[in-house]
Amino acid sequence: AGSMLGVLELIKSGTTSFVDMYYWEDETAKAVMEGGIRGFLGWAVLDEEMSTQEGEPIKNAERFIREFRGKERIYPLPAVQGVYAASEETFLAARELAEKYSTITHLHLSETRTEVYEHEKKTGMRPAEWLDHIGFLYDHVVAAHSTWLTINEVRILAKNGVSVAHCPASNMKLATGGYAPLPEFFREGVNVSLATDGCSSNNNMDMLEEMKICSLMHKAHRWDATVLDAQRTLDLATINGAKALQMENEIGSIEEGKKADIAIINGRSERMIPLSKASAVSNIVYSAHGGDVLSTIVNGKLLMKDREVLSINENGVLDMAEGSA
Repeated sequence: AGSMLGVLELIKSGTTSFVDMYYWEDETAKAVMEGGIRGFLGWAVLDEEMSTQEGEPIKNAERFIREFRGKERIYPLPAVQGVYAASEETFLAARELAEKYSTITHLHLSETRTEVYEHEKKTGMRPAEWLDHIGFLYDHVVAAHSTWLTINEVRILAKNGVSVAHCPASNMKLATGGYAPLPEFFREGVNVSLATDGCSSNNNMDMLEEMKICSLMHKAHRWDATVLDAQRTLDLATINGAKALQMENEIGSIEEGKKADIAIINGRSERMIPLSKASAVSNIVYSAHGGDVLSTIVNGKLLMKDREVLSINENGVLDMAEGSA
Protein backbone atom coordinates (compact mmCIF):
# COMPACT_ATOMS: atom_id res chain seq x y z
CA ALA A 1 0.00 0.00 0.00
CA GLY A 2 2.83 2.40 0.87
CA SER A 3 4.68 1.62 -2.35
CA MET A 4 1.56 2.12 -4.45
CA LEU A 5 0.95 5.47 -2.75
CA GLY A 6 4.56 6.46 -3.44
CA VAL A 7 4.33 5.45 -7.10
CA LEU A 8 1.09 7.43 -7.43
CA GLU A 9 2.75 10.54 -5.96
CA LEU A 10 5.75 10.20 -8.27
CA ILE A 11 3.54 9.90 -11.35
CA LYS A 12 1.42 12.89 -10.31
CA SER A 13 4.47 15.09 -9.69
CA GLY A 14 6.27 14.13 -12.91
CA THR A 15 9.01 11.77 -11.75
CA THR A 16 9.66 9.01 -14.27
CA SER A 17 12.49 7.09 -12.51
CA PHE A 18 13.48 6.62 -8.88
CA VAL A 19 16.00 4.85 -6.67
CA ASP A 20 14.76 3.17 -3.51
CA MET A 21 16.38 1.42 -0.57
CA TYR A 22 14.40 -0.59 1.93
CA TYR A 23 13.10 -3.98 2.91
CA TRP A 24 10.29 -5.66 0.94
CA GLU A 25 11.53 -4.36 -2.40
CA ASP A 26 9.65 -7.25 -4.03
CA GLU A 27 6.43 -5.48 -2.99
CA THR A 28 7.75 -2.19 -4.34
CA ALA A 29 8.62 -3.97 -7.60
CA LYS A 30 4.98 -5.04 -7.97
CA ALA A 31 3.87 -1.42 -7.45
CA VAL A 32 6.39 -0.26 -10.08
CA MET A 33 5.14 -2.83 -12.59
CA GLU A 34 1.52 -1.88 -11.96
CA GLY A 35 2.14 1.87 -12.03
CA GLY A 36 4.29 1.86 -15.17
CA ILE A 37 7.14 3.89 -13.66
CA ARG A 38 10.89 3.04 -13.81
CA GLY A 39 12.34 1.73 -10.53
CA PHE A 40 15.93 1.12 -9.41
CA LEU A 41 15.17 -0.97 -6.37
CA GLY A 42 17.83 -1.56 -3.73
CA TRP A 43 17.43 -4.46 -1.34
CA ALA A 44 18.81 -3.35 2.02
CA VAL A 45 22.11 -5.09 2.77
CA LEU A 46 23.65 -4.98 6.26
CA ASP A 47 25.30 -7.30 8.76
CA GLU A 48 22.99 -10.15 9.67
CA GLU A 49 23.14 -9.40 13.40
CA MET A 50 22.04 -5.80 12.70
CA SER A 51 19.10 -6.84 10.54
CA THR A 52 15.47 -7.72 11.19
CA GLN A 53 15.29 -9.59 7.87
CA GLU A 54 14.72 -13.31 7.91
CA GLY A 55 17.85 -14.98 6.63
CA GLU A 56 21.08 -13.40 5.38
CA PRO A 57 20.57 -9.95 3.79
CA ILE A 58 23.16 -10.43 1.04
CA LYS A 59 21.53 -13.72 -0.02
CA ASN A 60 18.11 -12.08 0.14
CA ALA A 61 19.42 -9.31 -2.12
CA GLU A 62 20.74 -11.82 -4.65
CA ARG A 63 17.48 -13.73 -4.62
CA PHE A 64 15.62 -10.46 -5.24
CA ILE A 65 17.96 -9.45 -8.08
CA ARG A 66 17.63 -12.85 -9.76
CA GLU A 67 13.84 -12.75 -9.52
CA PHE A 68 13.33 -9.26 -10.96
CA ARG A 69 16.27 -8.61 -13.31
CA GLY A 70 15.20 -8.39 -16.91
CA LYS A 71 11.67 -7.30 -16.08
CA GLU A 72 10.61 -4.16 -17.93
CA ARG A 73 11.47 -0.91 -16.12
CA ILE A 74 12.81 -2.73 -13.02
CA TYR A 75 16.47 -2.56 -12.07
CA PRO A 76 17.12 -4.56 -8.88
CA LEU A 77 20.34 -3.83 -6.99
CA PRO A 78 22.12 -4.26 -3.64
CA ALA A 79 21.89 -1.24 -1.31
CA VAL A 80 24.20 -1.12 1.71
CA GLN A 81 22.55 0.65 4.63
CA GLY A 82 25.71 2.45 5.79
CA VAL A 83 29.02 2.10 7.63
CA TYR A 84 27.15 1.99 10.96
CA ALA A 85 25.37 -1.23 9.96
CA ALA A 86 27.73 -3.07 7.62
CA SER A 87 31.21 -4.55 7.98
CA GLU A 88 33.98 -4.61 5.39
CA GLU A 89 32.88 -8.12 4.39
CA THR A 90 29.29 -6.98 3.81
CA PHE A 91 30.35 -3.96 1.75
CA LEU A 92 32.63 -6.04 -0.46
CA ALA A 93 29.99 -8.76 -0.86
CA ALA A 94 27.55 -6.06 -2.05
CA ARG A 95 30.06 -4.74 -4.59
CA GLU A 96 30.73 -8.28 -5.80
CA LEU A 97 26.99 -8.83 -6.20
CA ALA A 98 26.58 -5.58 -8.14
CA GLU A 99 29.44 -6.48 -10.47
CA LYS A 100 28.12 -10.03 -10.94
CA TYR A 101 24.75 -8.76 -12.14
CA SER A 102 25.96 -5.47 -13.72
CA THR A 103 23.93 -3.21 -11.43
CA ILE A 104 24.66 0.00 -9.58
CA THR A 105 24.97 -0.13 -5.81
CA HIS A 106 23.60 2.38 -3.35
CA LEU A 107 24.39 3.44 0.22
CA HIS A 108 23.83 6.14 2.82
CA LEU A 109 27.10 8.03 3.31
CA SER A 110 28.08 10.53 6.02
CA GLU A 111 24.55 11.72 6.70
CA THR A 112 25.17 12.70 10.32
CA ARG A 113 28.09 13.95 12.37
CA THR A 114 27.58 11.12 14.89
CA GLU A 115 27.87 8.51 12.14
CA VAL A 116 31.15 10.04 10.95
CA TYR A 117 32.74 10.49 14.38
CA GLU A 118 31.74 7.03 15.63
CA HIS A 119 33.23 5.41 12.54
CA GLU A 120 36.41 7.46 12.88
CA LYS A 121 36.68 6.39 16.51
CA LYS A 122 36.28 2.73 15.50
CA THR A 123 38.53 2.60 12.43
CA GLY A 124 40.73 5.69 12.54
CA MET A 125 39.25 6.77 9.21
CA ARG A 126 36.26 8.80 8.11
CA PRO A 127 33.59 6.81 6.19
CA ALA A 128 34.57 7.80 2.63
CA GLU A 129 38.28 7.26 3.43
CA TRP A 130 37.50 3.83 4.87
CA LEU A 131 35.31 2.81 1.91
CA ASP A 132 38.14 3.82 -0.43
CA HIS A 133 40.65 1.93 1.71
CA ILE A 134 38.66 -1.34 1.60
CA GLY A 135 38.08 -1.05 -2.17
CA PHE A 136 34.31 -0.55 -2.16
CA LEU A 137 34.10 2.71 -4.12
CA TYR A 138 33.87 2.75 -7.93
CA ASP A 139 31.85 4.43 -10.66
CA HIS A 140 28.67 2.39 -10.12
CA VAL A 141 28.16 3.64 -6.53
CA VAL A 142 25.41 6.15 -5.70
CA ALA A 143 25.98 7.71 -2.27
CA ALA A 144 22.95 9.33 -0.66
CA HIS A 145 23.43 12.43 1.54
CA SER A 146 27.25 12.77 1.52
CA THR A 147 26.89 15.71 3.87
CA TRP A 148 29.69 15.53 6.48
CA LEU A 149 32.68 15.30 4.14
CA THR A 150 36.15 16.82 4.13
CA ILE A 151 37.70 18.11 0.90
CA ASN A 152 39.90 15.00 0.89
CA GLU A 153 36.76 12.83 0.92
CA VAL A 154 35.24 14.90 -1.90
CA ARG A 155 38.35 14.16 -3.94
CA ILE A 156 38.11 10.46 -3.02
CA LEU A 157 34.55 10.35 -4.43
CA ALA A 158 35.71 12.17 -7.57
CA LYS A 159 38.69 9.85 -8.05
CA ASN A 160 36.44 6.79 -7.88
CA GLY A 161 33.65 8.21 -10.06
CA VAL A 162 31.06 7.94 -7.25
CA SER A 163 27.77 9.81 -7.78
CA VAL A 164 26.06 11.68 -4.95
CA ALA A 165 22.29 11.76 -4.32
CA HIS A 166 21.82 15.08 -2.53
CA CYS A 167 18.81 15.24 -0.15
CA PRO A 168 18.44 18.89 0.96
CA ALA A 169 14.88 18.89 2.36
CA SER A 170 15.43 15.73 4.41
CA ASN A 171 18.77 16.95 5.76
CA MET A 172 17.13 20.17 6.94
CA LYS A 173 14.07 18.47 8.39
CA LEU A 174 16.18 15.99 10.38
CA ALA A 175 18.54 18.82 11.41
CA THR A 176 21.61 16.79 10.47
CA GLY A 177 23.46 20.07 10.66
CA GLY A 178 25.77 19.87 7.68
CA TYR A 179 25.49 21.06 4.10
CA ALA A 180 26.55 18.78 1.28
CA PRO A 181 29.51 20.62 -0.29
CA LEU A 182 28.02 21.13 -3.76
CA PRO A 183 30.44 23.83 -4.99
CA GLU A 184 33.37 21.58 -4.04
CA PHE A 185 31.68 18.59 -5.71
CA PHE A 186 31.29 20.60 -8.90
CA ARG A 187 34.87 21.88 -8.76
CA GLU A 188 36.36 18.40 -8.24
CA GLY A 189 34.13 16.74 -10.86
CA VAL A 190 31.75 14.70 -8.70
CA ASN A 191 28.43 13.91 -10.41
CA VAL A 192 25.65 15.24 -8.14
CA SER A 193 22.02 14.21 -8.50
CA LEU A 194 18.98 15.32 -6.53
CA ALA A 195 16.81 13.27 -4.17
CA THR A 196 13.92 13.65 -1.76
CA ASP A 197 15.19 10.89 0.59
CA GLY A 198 11.71 9.63 1.45
CA CYS A 199 8.26 10.60 2.62
CA SER A 200 9.04 9.90 6.30
CA SER A 201 11.74 12.56 6.39
CA ASN A 202 10.72 15.07 3.75
CA ASN A 203 7.49 14.72 3.78
CA ASN A 204 6.81 14.38 0.07
CA MET A 205 8.50 13.23 -3.11
CA ASP A 206 7.93 16.34 -5.20
CA MET A 207 11.14 16.83 -7.18
CA LEU A 208 10.03 20.22 -8.50
CA GLU A 209 9.77 21.49 -4.93
CA GLU A 210 13.09 19.82 -4.10
CA MET A 211 14.85 21.77 -6.86
CA LYS A 212 13.82 25.10 -5.36
CA ILE A 213 14.78 24.01 -1.83
CA CYS A 214 18.15 22.79 -3.09
CA SER A 215 19.06 25.96 -4.91
CA LEU A 216 17.93 28.26 -2.10
CA MET A 217 19.69 26.21 0.60
CA HIS A 218 23.09 26.60 -1.05
CA LYS A 219 22.64 30.25 -2.00
CA ALA A 220 21.78 31.06 1.63
CA HIS A 221 24.57 28.91 3.09
CA ARG A 222 27.30 30.35 0.85
CA TRP A 223 26.01 33.95 0.82
CA ASP A 224 26.18 33.72 -2.96
CA ALA A 225 23.09 33.96 -5.18
CA THR A 226 25.04 32.54 -8.14
CA VAL A 227 26.32 29.38 -6.45
CA LEU A 228 23.60 27.11 -7.88
CA ASP A 229 21.71 28.54 -10.84
CA ALA A 230 18.44 27.25 -12.30
CA GLN A 231 19.94 25.29 -15.19
CA ARG A 232 22.45 23.45 -13.01
CA THR A 233 19.70 22.68 -10.50
CA LEU A 234 17.52 21.24 -13.27
CA ASP A 235 20.49 19.16 -14.41
CA LEU A 236 20.81 17.66 -10.90
CA ALA A 237 17.21 16.46 -11.15
CA THR A 238 17.42 15.13 -14.71
CA ILE A 239 20.57 14.26 -16.67
CA ASN A 240 22.82 13.98 -13.59
CA GLY A 241 20.36 11.51 -12.08
CA ALA A 242 20.53 9.50 -15.30
CA LYS A 243 24.35 9.54 -15.11
CA ALA A 244 24.21 8.26 -11.52
CA LEU A 245 22.07 5.38 -12.76
CA GLN A 246 24.47 4.66 -15.68
CA MET A 247 21.53 5.49 -17.98
CA GLU A 248 22.46 8.88 -19.45
CA ASN A 249 22.40 7.46 -22.99
CA GLU A 250 18.80 6.31 -22.53
CA ILE A 251 17.04 8.74 -20.16
CA GLY A 252 17.56 12.10 -18.43
CA SER A 253 16.96 14.43 -21.38
CA ILE A 254 14.54 14.74 -24.28
CA GLU A 255 16.57 13.66 -27.30
CA GLU A 256 16.01 11.58 -30.39
CA GLY A 257 16.96 7.97 -29.75
CA LYS A 258 16.39 8.09 -25.99
CA LYS A 259 13.47 6.50 -24.16
CA ALA A 260 10.45 8.81 -23.98
CA ASP A 261 10.48 9.62 -20.26
CA ILE A 262 8.82 13.04 -20.18
CA ALA A 263 6.93 15.27 -17.75
CA ILE A 264 4.70 17.93 -19.32
CA ILE A 265 4.27 21.00 -17.13
CA ASN A 266 1.35 23.40 -17.37
CA GLY A 267 2.77 26.61 -18.82
CA ARG A 268 -0.54 28.37 -18.16
CA SER A 269 -0.37 27.84 -14.39
CA GLU A 270 -0.50 31.14 -12.52
CA ARG A 271 2.91 30.21 -11.07
CA MET A 272 4.45 29.86 -14.54
CA ILE A 273 3.19 33.12 -16.09
CA PRO A 274 4.82 35.04 -17.70
CA LEU A 275 6.60 32.29 -19.62
CA SER A 276 9.19 32.65 -22.37
CA LYS A 277 11.98 30.51 -23.75
CA ALA A 278 14.42 32.60 -21.70
CA SER A 279 12.48 32.15 -18.43
CA ALA A 280 11.30 28.54 -18.82
CA VAL A 281 14.09 26.85 -16.82
CA SER A 282 13.97 29.46 -14.06
CA ASN A 283 10.17 29.13 -13.86
CA ILE A 284 10.38 25.34 -13.58
CA VAL A 285 12.98 25.46 -10.79
CA TYR A 286 11.71 28.39 -8.73
CA SER A 287 7.97 28.58 -9.48
CA ALA A 288 6.52 25.19 -10.41
CA HIS A 289 5.50 22.39 -8.08
CA GLY A 290 4.26 18.85 -8.60
CA GLY A 291 0.65 19.97 -9.01
CA ASP A 292 1.66 21.82 -12.19
CA VAL A 293 2.53 18.56 -13.96
CA LEU A 294 -0.17 17.82 -16.53
CA SER A 295 1.07 14.58 -18.03
CA THR A 296 3.72 11.97 -17.25
CA ILE A 297 5.14 9.64 -19.89
CA VAL A 298 7.45 6.69 -19.16
CA ASN A 299 8.93 4.55 -21.93
CA GLY A 300 6.60 6.28 -24.38
CA LYS A 301 3.48 5.30 -22.41
CA LEU A 302 1.15 7.90 -20.92
CA LEU A 303 0.79 7.21 -17.19
CA MET A 304 -1.08 10.48 -16.56
CA LYS A 305 -2.85 12.74 -19.05
CA ASP A 306 -4.23 16.16 -18.06
CA ARG A 307 -3.95 15.22 -14.34
CA GLU A 308 -5.88 11.96 -14.82
CA VAL A 309 -3.79 8.94 -13.81
CA LEU A 310 -4.29 6.22 -16.42
CA SER A 311 -2.06 3.39 -15.22
CA ILE A 312 -3.59 2.81 -11.78
CA ASN A 313 -6.85 3.59 -9.97
CA GLU A 314 -6.01 6.71 -7.98
CA ASN A 315 -8.93 6.52 -5.56
CA GLY A 316 -8.35 2.82 -5.05
CA VAL A 317 -4.72 3.47 -4.09
CA LEU A 318 -5.68 6.29 -1.71
CA ASP A 319 -8.32 4.12 -0.02
CA MET A 320 -5.90 1.19 0.31
CA ALA A 321 -3.21 3.41 1.84
CA GLU A 322 -5.65 5.09 4.22
CA GLY A 323 -7.02 1.71 5.28
CA SER A 324 -3.55 0.24 5.83
CA ALA A 325 -2.47 3.25 7.89
